Amino acid sequence: MEGLLVVKPVSPCCLARLETTPRSATCSQCGRAFPKKEGFLDLRLPTRRRLLHLVNNLPLVARIYPFWRRHSTRLLTGGGLTHRAELAHLEAAFSGLSGPFLDVGTGSGAYLGPLVGLGPTFGVDASLAFLKAARRHHPEATLLLARAEALPFPKESFLGVAFGPTLNELEDPRRALLETARVLKPEGRLFFALALGRGRRFGLWLPTEEEVVSTFQEAGFLILWSRKQKRFLLGVAEKPPK
Repeated sequence: MEGLLVVKPVSPCCLARLETTPRSATCSQCGRAFPKKEGFLDLRLPTRRRLLHLVNNLPLVARIYPFWRRHSTRLLTGGGLTHRAELAHLEAAFSGLSGPFLDVGTGSGAYLGPLVGLGPTFGVDASLAFLKAARRHHPEATLLLARAEALPFPKESFLGVAFGPTLNELEDPRRALLETARVLKPEGRLFFALALGRGRRFGLWLPTEEEVVSTFQEAGFLILWSRKQKRFLLGVAEKPPK
């Protein structure tokens, strides 16, 4: 819970201070209450319940996902990149930074290991089942139930944000990137990794490389470098200085 000493979560609807109790938190501005579920503060705003979100909340999916995540990078890149190499790129992206860090769509915590070794780290996910898995592996991270499109943090809170293939699962990735830019400090870095394709398929956003670049630029990011391997793209973007 070290991250709580560095960044205080806020109400995702008003971005106002939260009054917390052992069982819930209440927005100091609008009075909206947010419960705690199995030890996690639930700061998710209501949204349309898509099939993909329902599937991600299944405990079985959360249990088998780490196996898929460890092998998906190699599969999507045709063997050109391993998951271990992906994590090495993540660490290199945040080299020299001491945090705090945020992992958006943390899932079972694939990125949390490198991040908590660098500094105070938060992880957010919309799935309770996935957060429980992440907590088992990385209890030192501060984990919250929250949606990428409405991050419950003050502006300019983090020096580094990691955003993995959860980007593919979002209904509004541009909105999520705008939120990411809001919570990043000026000159803060964003590490990203996602699958490529040609549009929406099975509820997934599968953009071309050109669409990725334009979406990041619209959100105010400058892409510092990127690497494409088959149907997989990873890279580092920066929020420009004021």
